[in-house]
Amino acid sequence: MSARHREGTAKKACTRCSTQKRRCDRALPECGLCVRLRQPCKYEVPGLPSPGPTPSPSPRPEIFPSSGVLTPSHIKDTIVQGLGSLTPEDIFSNYSEAIEPWFPIISVDKLRSRLPPLWGDAPLDLILLCLSIVLLTKPPPPPPQNNEESPEFRSFYLCIKSWISFTEGLGINSLEIVQARILVTLFEVAHGFYPAAYISLGATVRASDALEVHPVIDISPLHHSNDETKRIETVLTWCGILILDRYIALDSGYLPSLTRSRTDCLHGGFKSTLCPTHLEQDRAGPLCRLSRLFEASALVDKIHTTLNSPTAEAAFNMEEIVLMVSTANSLQTILHGEIGEGNHIYSGGLGLCNM
Repeated sequence: MSARHREGTAKKACTRCSTQKRRCDRALPECGLCVRLRQPCKYEVPGLPSPGPTPSPSPRPEIFPSSGVLTPSHIKDTIVQGLGSLTPEDIFSNYSEAIEPWFPIISVDKLRSRLPPLWGDAPLDLILLCLSIVLLTKPPPPPPQNNEESPEFRSFYLCIKSWISFTEGLGINSLEIVQARILVTLFEVAHGFYPAAYISLGATVRASDALEVHPVIDISPLHHSNDETKRIETVLTWCGILILDRYIALDSGYLPSLTRSRTDCLHGGFKSTLCPTHLEQDRAGPLCRLSRLFEASALVDKIHTTLNSPTAEAAFNMEEIVLMVSTANSLQTILHGEIGEGNHIYSGGLGLCNM
């Protein structure tokens, strides 16, 4: 190799080719691939040697793509880079093992059918949903020292919030993005991120409204399989929204839940999906578990309403409270009979009844 050729070649691949695992010719001042793609090309400046081995980082997508261009394809590429070594199969395992047992708002079979073998074949909205699953199943950091929480943990959460905002600004909305919003809101509730959870829930309701897809009462005896699948998926999504809304309202004070005014309409659309499960399906199945959680949240919402928006009749209010507490106790008894041994920890309905 000539001295001239050595002077025109870098020792390592450029930053862009290195992060995207692409073949780099290491040409100076810009590599051939970056020139062809008309992308900025930078080479890492050698620094001081590290005193020890560097641990592999957790998934942590950057907020802005390396090109600085905010298009759906660039956003998708940047998020995929942040997922690191995680595969679609890893995401499926995370959801089915850590989320579905206690908050089954996404069908396991449906998620399995959506996930491709490689991230390159996944659409942006599905990748955002997968990222929210990673967030919700991410182990919390150890107890903070000096009241300072882990910046990496918070940064990962803020990145996902930013990506959802970017897709919203680009006019992208879908059921997968609504489901991603639900899981991010659930994360905020679980970690006590208020008022973020309260604000996120409102945005989630509006995002779902914007799709113009709501549970409806279907009196037709004929059901197309695709229509039935979409209807069940819509019911599961709205169940997740209402359950979170009611819990957040209870946790936030005297203000009513955001969806209280549409309760009767939504409940009518839920009946054909949720109510038959207690007689026709496995009581340990996801639909039955979600319906019990939904019932418990409805009781909690009624108690919250009676306590914070009582009628002028004090005696009537007291009778209502006594009746609802008795109903909650009865539901507890039913749940204890339905929940298998060792699965009480996964029963959100039981947890709400104990509040």
